[in-house]
Amino acid sequence: MQFSVLRHLQCGVVSAICACGLWACGGAQQNTDDDPYLNKVSSGNGEAATGKTQTAELGDQKLYVSLSLEDAKQILVNAGYRVESADKNALSLVINDINTKITAYNGGRILAMTASFKANSPKGQEKRIQDWNEDQLLFKSYEDSKGNPYLEMDILVDGGVAPKHLTAAVDLWRDALLDWVSKVVQ
Repeated sequence: MQFSVLRHLQCGVVSAICACGLWACGGAQQNTDDDPYLNKVSSGNGEAATGKTQTAELGDQKLYVSLSLEDAKQILVNAGYRVESADKNALSLVINDINTKITAYNGGRILAMTASFKANSPKGQEKRIQDWNEDQLLFKSYEDSKGNPYLEMDILVDGGVAPKHLTAAVDLWRDALLDWVSKVVQ
């Protein structure tokens, strides 16, 4: 699996790294066959992708230095998101009837946010993706070999992330996802 480090969100305890994922919307059929983040296990240390939660304390605030999918689910449900278990390696996060995935890597030290659909309006899509990418700091989109658009945001948990920072990162994902639907997928 390849990750492209594009830019970092620097807020002390959170860094977001952008790579790629797939999706589209507006009546399009959701495509999960080519999702590169499904059914993966962590690399490097042999732990399962779901990992075990590890925490640290910063004053009176709990920081997660790795995060199990179950704990990520609980944090996001408490923040008002609709989250369900998709399989042992991923969660399903539903945003405005768009099904997205949260997958844990490296023992829960990285969370990948992805969404996937089949291309709805391929004419001019490459240009729309390029235009959209120019204005983004934390997200990356591209077309796969079948012409389907991808969108992804990775959240680095390693080093410490507070629940409110995880929720803020998912809020950014939600806003970008909805913007991308309107500007790229059409």
